[in-house]
Amino acid sequence: MILDVHMHAWRFPEDFDMPSFRTHTLPERQRDYPEERLKPGWAVPPEMYLKEIEGLDIKGLLVGMYFGKTFGVNVSNDWMAEVVKKYPDKFDFVCDLDVEDVSAAVKELERCVKELGAVGLKLGPAYQNFKANDEKYYPIYEKAQELDIAISFHSGHTNPTTARLKYAKVLDLDDIAIDFPKLRIVVCHMGSYSYEDTVALMGKHDNVFADISPLVTFAGLDRRALNPLVPVVDYPYFHFLYPLMWSMSYFRPRDTTSKLLFGSDWPDCSPRTYVEILKYENMKALLKEYNLPPIPRGTLDAILNRNWRQVYPQVKRGAKKG
Repeated sequence: MILDVHMHAWRFPEDFDMPSFRTHTLPERQRDYPEERLKPGWAVPPEMYLKEIEGLDIKGLLVGMYFGKTFGVNVSNDWMAEVVKKYPDKFDFVCDLDVEDVSAAVKELERCVKELGAVGLKLGPAYQNFKANDEKYYPIYEKAQELDIAISFHSGHTNPTTARLKYAKVLDLDDIAIDFPKLRIVVCHMGSYSYEDTVALMGKHDNVFADISPLVTFAGLDRRALNPLVPVVDYPYFHFLYPLMWSMSYFRPRDTTSKLLFGSDWPDCSPRTYVEILKYENMKALLKEYNLPPIPRGTLDAILNRNWRQVYPQVKRGAKKG
């Protein structure tokens, strides 16, 4: 089974902080659009994802977002838990937290895991305007380590103009990996644009992993989320092939490709398209086009089918074809 470790669904407009969303996320020309006009592009129900993966042996990991102040979206943990209850063979979920009140965040994390069934936690320091390695937030990491769940950190590039990139540094996670050696840490989007830092962390620490969502979108290989008015250079080296090759060639002691996790970041990328690109023969042809050596079949198979098991052992096989 393939686990799509990074995909999204939400309700529109229930999960939206509309003033923030209009101000920080929408382009200026759309800020006065009525909700009915925005809904076709921003309503992302889980049933849309089910149609996307129909016929594939994929289970989606719903990743929460508490990014209301900068992005305008706060996804309800209780709602994600209801989605998993409704479609237990198709979804599990990663909860989100408001970190401003650390004590309350710790309690909510425990509730999400023990009562709602969350298998992980997602934090976005740049979106939430906090420094990940500030010891103020260590009680959250301590509780996650105690509960034996992974934390996914959005690191690297962040779009909203009010999100601060100084909080998006991949290397801030080094302190957390050292101070919480049993806490499984996932660097979202492979830390785009800081791919080298992400690979260095994976090579250094047993407990650091990275998802590769949605690198094919960044590279222009999947255009579904790309504005058709924005030119994209069809040169998938820097944001897709280079990160994979750097992970393969990084000096030992650890094989960092064994720590790469498949993720689509749906709706920003089609999981179906991404899986097709990652098939051995297709990757072999793409790499040959750029005069790069092939990636072993076993490595690609592990990224799709096995590596996630190290990070999310609570996820049970459930996705069925058809």
